[in-house]
Amino acid sequence: MKTWLARVFLLSAIFALGCGGDGPAIQTGPDDNNENNENNTNNGGLKAVGESCSQGSECESLACTLGTCAAATCLDGVKNGAETDVDCGAPGCSRCLVGKACTSNEQCVSQICGGGLCLDSNCGDGLLNGLETDVDCGGLCGPCDDGKACDLASECVSGVCAEEICQVPTCDDRRQNGNETGADCGGSCPGCADGGTCSEGSDCESGVCTAGVCSVPTCSDTVKNGQETGVDCGGPTCPTCPDNEGCENGRDCQNLVCSASICVGASCEDDKKNGNETDVDCGGDCNGCSPGSDCSTGDDCAHFICNAEGTCAVPTCSDGVRNGVELNVDCGGGCVGCPDGNICNVNGDCLSNVCNAGICQESECSDGTQNGIETDVDCGNDCTPCAVGKFCVAGTDCISKVCGNNGRCTAPRCDDGVQNGTESDVDCGGSCNDRCVPGDSCTDGSDCESGVCNNGTCAASTCTDGVQNQDETDLDCGGVTCPKCDLFESCERGTDCASNICSGGAAGPICTVCSENQRQTIQQGCGFQNRGRVEQTCQLGQWVSTGCVDVWFGSCKEILTADPSSQDGTYELDPDGPAMEYEAFDVFCDMTTDGGGWTDITPCIARNELKAELVNLVAPTDSGFENCAPVTMDEGGGHAVHWTFDFPAGYREFYFQDYEIKANAREMPLETSDLGWVINSWTNANAYFGNNTGDVAFGSPAKSGPTTSYSAFSSASGQTCNSCVIGWPGQSQINSVGGDSFKFRIMWSEVGPQWEGWYPWWSGTIRLR
Repeated sequence: MKTWLARVFLLSAIFALGCGGDGPAIQTGPDDNNENNENNTNNGGLKAVGESCSQGSECESLACTLGTCAAATCLDGVKNGAETDVDCGAPGCSRCLVGKACTSNEQCVSQICGGGLCLDSNCGDGLLNGLETDVDCGGLCGPCDDGKACDLASECVSGVCAEEICQVPTCDDRRQNGNETGADCGGSCPGCADGGTCSEGSDCESGVCTAGVCSVPTCSDTVKNGQETGVDCGGPTCPTCPDNEGCENGRDCQNLVCSASICVGASCEDDKKNGNETDVDCGGDCNGCSPGSDCSTGDDCAHFICNAEGTCAVPTCSDGVRNGVELNVDCGGGCVGCPDGNICNVNGDCLSNVCNAGICQESECSDGTQNGIETDVDCGNDCTPCAVGKFCVAGTDCISKVCGNNGRCTAPRCDDGVQNGTESDVDCGGSCNDRCVPGDSCTDGSDCESGVCNNGTCAASTCTDGVQNQDETDLDCGGVTCPKCDLFESCERGTDCASNICSGGAAGPICTVCSENQRQTIQQGCGFQNRGRVEQTCQLGQWVSTGCVDVWFGSCKEILTADPSSQDGTYELDPDGPAMEYEAFDVFCDMTTDGGGWTDITPCIARNELKAELVNLVAPTDSGFENCAPVTMDEGGGHAVHWTFDFPAGYREFYFQDYEIKANAREMPLETSDLGWVINSWTNANAYFGNNTGDVAFGSPAKSGPTTSYSAFSSASGQTCNSCVIGWPGQSQINSVGGDSFKFRIMWSEVGPQWEGWYPWWSGTIRLR
């Protein structure tokens, strides 16, 4: 494009030289003005610009326009100013055409000034002129070399003009150029396809040029071509190659060995089965073959054993041949130890495990080595029994008489079925927790369950043996079998005592006439207006008068005690009398069931009168109260809650009257609450729930866990429902809390991915005594 623009400029300049007009003024410097001034003086006073004139010869610019001397311009038709010829050659004017006067090349259109005249351009003048695209080439001149400017492919020697530059010939420019014999092939390019033109074989893919035409490769054209790896050999179609011909792999070679792309002769290291080898690079004249290789005889094998299948066998310690790392035939090295007298390197080479001066020695029980039939070093079998942790085969190898499953002597245990350690008989007595039964051996009474050892044998317990044994609570008394204990003897329950009362003493429960700190009031007749009752307190098992108290009752049991003729009905209770921490309230008293004295507790009495407290062990999503009783639900996960109320008068037993719980699960979608997991602890989080089920449990918080629960009954465990009401499965059952308690607790839990929970006290009452 640049050369085309240059050509257009050239034609425009030529055209401009033939046109009239004022044209641009000729720029002159101070020297030119001085020269003109001198000329004016020397030439008899030529007129300056702007003076009147009748013809151009009167003016120093030689230009008279409309009777006035005009400034010199490049289009005034006069050679003036710095022009070398008429209207050309001066700065700002056009270059001069061929034949015009000049003083330098730059003043000529052809850029050639010679002998004072502009000369015509030619294709050897060393200049970019005329219609050339580069110096002396292109346009009407010959084609340009690589890298020269161009407009057309024909202006390039390579025949390729890209981005106005002649390109270097390439093998992918779709032109036959350079030293190519065909378009983009032959010469220094890849060989031409079969049928292409060529000068010699190297111009052809096949390497064969016949009569100027590339020929199809054959396996007899004496040229390595096609898929051949050597001259007329190798590849998928030609015969295999002899030694020293080219190859890609062993299949190209007559001897199947290709090394560094050259077929080589057979050897014991060519990774091929050849020569007289029985397998690859082994057998025959080569080294013996490894196990699993083909063989003809044992000599073909590294371990000298060729089996019936013609395969070298793995050396064994029973093949009758000294091979592998054996020191003697089938012994030593990795095999069994050798008999005494054989050569050895280390103790392990010998049956006796004793190698001395390179010879296997006879074993002994004091040679510091496990040998012979010992199970560990110098112990076991015919030697002394082994200590704990030593190897063994049978219990007789061990001091403890017990050989563990891991083949080591184990420490004596009280459940190993053997009399060992400090035991007086099998797994009993001595340091064992289990005492020996009657008939077992003993050293003293401490070895026996009965505590009685007669002549080295444990005797049976009796109620006259002078020892506290069996289920006796004191010496030869208490329990089920022996007589009841007297006052102040140890006991566990009232039935152990002749007085039928077992109460806590300074050193533990003892038989008393009353329970320690138990209080009672007897006949009225003290205090204000003689209305009070004499108070007695049990101290050290005896009743002691401790004062006079106003008459008030904290439980139905106290009412029945004060008046055994009391009947079922509603009574007023004041849990703490004058203390005023609790307000008096009305309650129903059951004076009939199991002797009577039962205080009937409703949810509202528990919450409003007995300070019931709700505690979240694992918080539910939602909780609240309905008809004084709590209700809970979680949205997937688990919760555990207990509700505890006071009973200051104290109780030891409870039972349920028409008691019911109710499931509290989401209805849309239908989900369920489930019974099944038995709560066995008030505080252990792992005991609250499990197996995606829950429980509702009851008892005294003074104990470690509940006394009873719904899930503990098989008739209730496994129940699952959305909003069903479930009755207490043991309605008539009386439950004991094992001693005086002053609080009652209900605990419930639920776990699982559903929205589920409980109304743990839907209806009914809890009766305490």
